[in-house]
Amino acid sequence: MTRNNFTVKQQKGMRKRSKDVCEAGKDGTEALYGMAPGERCTRKAQEFDHVTADALKRTKIKSISEGLHVCKLHHDIKTNTNDKPKIAKAKRIDEKRAGIKRSKQTIPQRKALKEVAAKGSSHAAWLERMAKAGKPVPRRIT
Repeated sequence: MTRNNFTVKQQKGMRKRSKDVCEAGKDGTEALYGMAPGERCTRKAQEFDHVTADALKRTKIKSISEGLHVCKLHHDIKTNTNDKPKIAKAKRIDEKRAGIKRSKQTIPQRKALKEVAAKGSSHAAWLERMAKAGKPVPRRIT
């Protein structure tokens, strides 16, 4: 699926609308950006954010009302706490409908690594064996 970015004309329109001030919290979007109801951000806007994540839409962007000019902080908050989980769930649903099943088989290397980690560091154990055998132990260069 290709990404539908905002055109330069749409970006200019959003920048003019926002007057370079973050629009997070505008028109009831406070919850999406992790803000209290009625709260607005006053930081400088730097990025253009899709109100509905682009990966969740199947149509092209038609107007600037589908996006907001926001600061980097609020864009990251919305992306990580709202958009990514919804996109992951949509992908799981699409895969299930297509009949794709995730493997439930354990990978042997991971199991072996867990056992080594449970016993302790293999390097530390090697150093201990070397010391018991009376062999010179290399010193760590600092």
